[in-house]
Amino acid sequence: MTGEKRKAEEIIEKKDNKNKKKEEAFDSDSDSENEDEEINEIIDVDFEFFDPQPQDFYGYKILLKQIFGNDHEYINLSDLADLVLSQPLLGSSVKVQSEDPKKEDPYAMLSVLNMQEHKDKVSIQQIKKYLNDRLTKKSVSLKKLNGYLNDESKPVGLLLNERLINMPPQVVPPMFRMLLEEIQWAIEDKEPYEFAYYMVLSKLYRMVESKVDKDENAPQTSVKKNKKSKINPEDLNKVFYFQPEDEIIEKYSVLKIDFRMAKSTNTDSKRTFYDYGIDPFRRVLIFPADKLQIITDEISELLKEPENNKNNDKNNK
Repeated sequence: MTGEKRKAEEIIEKKDNKNKKKEEAFDSDSDSENEDEEINEIIDVDFEFFDPQPQDFYGYKILLKQIFGNDHEYINLSDLADLVLSQPLLGSSVKVQSEDPKKEDPYAMLSVLNMQEHKDKVSIQQIKKYLNDRLTKKSVSLKKLNGYLNDESKPVGLLLNERLINMPPQVVPPMFRMLLEEIQWAIEDKEPYEFAYYMVLSKLYRMVESKVDKDENAPQTSVKKNKKSKINPEDLNKVFYFQPEDEIIEKYSVLKIDFRMAKSTNTDSKRTFYDYGIDPFRRVLIFPADKLQIITDEISELLKEPENNKNNDKNNK
């Protein structure tokens, strides 16, 4: 099957008959002036794993845009997407199964770029400049970061792991396992993927008090408070990862640097379900390449499917 991942053929077809059935749960609240209503919908979705393909260019740009948030304008995402697509045998995309899934947009992606090998590419230069600009007040940490990124003898792989917000995280472990095998195959073919370290730009947030609620002159929202919208006050200012696998990556990181984006986000713009605002920021993580296997193992354990889902899959095959 042209374009489909060779490792998907070798791994997923053998172990999972090419596809694993995932449950994607959308849990949304809608409040009216008269009553609170909670709507829960379970949708069964089949996913397929693919190599990076030229027709995914715009879908990749959307996913890469999420990594950089409001600061995406500082990075040439077209150039970055082209770099990812130039590695057709390295990395994965996840699409919804259909009669012609190649025409579907990617809902998730995982890839890695050699920062030293592509040091002259516009997007890689811009990422390095962006990090230097955002970390100017953290000179000690910035010096360490540049030490990793500028050492030609110890290549750093930029790990690009992103998915749409409602994608089930269970698609992540297969992508990491496949990436491990692909990197090994690439090394055996003498390709430049024998990394010393990996770098991740992780997305985090804090729950903060709403500025709207404190402003007596601000227009009142029609959304009523309910049990779903209440958050433990102890969670205020705690740090949360948007993607749970990043917490495992942090555990094995030798360098961790937090920074705020240049273009700040209105903390009340994400109050759809909560009485508190969301204060997003980014964290640079550097971890040794030899830790990727154990990270993958722990991600697989963290994001494994519940037993009842596995049993359902077996019954449906």
